[in-house]
Amino acid sequence: MGCRRGMWCSIFVIMGGDETFRMSGTETLDAATLDGWLDTLEAGIDGQLIVVYDACESGTFQDVLASSGRTVITSTSPGESAYFLSTGTVSFSNFFWTQIFNGEDLADAYNFASTAVAQAFGAQNPLVNFDGDSNMN
Repeated sequence: MGCRRGMWCSIFVIMGGDETFRMSGTETLDAATLDGWLDTLEAGIDGQLIVVYDACESGTFQDVLASSGRTVITSTSPGESAYFLSTGTVSFSNFFWTQIFNGEDLADAYNFASTAVAQAFGAQNPLVNFDGDSNMN
């Protein structure tokens, strides 16, 4: 399942921290506030919401954003840095979205990107929760 009709994808590639991400030089957004915004969005749409977050410490958002029917993909586990080399060409996002654009489903794109960053960086371990139960898949 890739992003297709009936699915809503939210994509964040930005500087992150422990349950926060930087929206500008002076503003941050915490995971709980984002979760509330996503809850409001989900109440007004049909279909599944998919959140893809590529940033340092993005894995700290997993437990907060977990919700039934929502898929959350983060490029790191808690406490880890996200790497973007060669102007982002070597990054979780690039590996993941290239697979999606080539027609792969979410699971295959995630697995490919996870393997690629593990081989490239070693210390970056993406996480995915396909079913909103707070257990990583």
